[in-house]
Amino acid sequence: MPNVLQKILEDTLKAVKNRKQLKPISKPGNEKNNDSFLSAITRAQNPAIIAEIKAKSPSHGNFDTSLSIEERAKLYQHAGVTAISYVSNLTFFGGMPMNIQKIKKAVSIPVLQKDFVIDEYQVYEAAHYGADALLLIARIVSKVQLEKLIVECYSSNIEPVVELFDNEDLKKIEGLDVKVVGVNARDLNSLTTDIDKACTIISKVSKDTIVLGFSGISSKQDIEKYVLAGAKGVLIGAGVIKSDSIMHFIDSLR
Repeated sequence: MPNVLQKILEDTLKAVKNRKQLKPISKPGNEKNNDSFLSAITRAQNPAIIAEIKAKSPSHGNFDTSLSIEERAKLYQHAGVTAISYVSNLTFFGGMPMNIQKIKKAVSIPVLQKDFVIDEYQVYEAAHYGADALLLIARIVSKVQLEKLIVECYSSNIEPVVELFDNEDLKKIEGLDVKVVGVNARDLNSLTTDIDKACTIISKVSKDTIVLGFSGISSKQDIEKYVLAGAKGVLIGAGVIKSDSIMHFIDSLR
């Protein structure tokens, strides 16, 4: 995993080590199961739309941050999105795990925390700050590690959303208790986007699994491609962040 992804993982390893030392967080106690994210996606009448918040990205550079996290979250909810995604990596995306709390206080819809999860601490951290769901990227961990992280998510009352990119990732989730997957059209190494390739992977996922399409969405036609392949919903990042009118952009996708 050279280039961009490798740099992100090296940065994540250092950042998580520092956070574990500065703010140790224990595994949360057993509370009522948090199924808000899964329920919201399942109940969506049209394709579920998950709108993302991030300050920057390796593929698009810096975004306009004139809106606060809370203001953007409220605009997303007002526009009728199903859930909000927040990228909590600091170095490459300008995010922080603690900002999940701000979003949860600002809106009533579920929040998916996206990060490069390589350590159980990140699961406990996500639960501590109130995330309803947590992204687990299959390609950055072994199958054994992935299964352990999935189990920790469920026991921490968080819905694991497993990100797939290729056939190797598909093999990793065989036999695992995965209810939701997101298929990413963006290659995290090269940052190139290929929706058609993502749709091919989506078509291979078990029909018992809820599938979401990630990345590359700028129009209703892009969403229709994902849905035709079998996606229940989509996650939209740069398209909605860069739009002049969040409401108009979201309306144009329906």
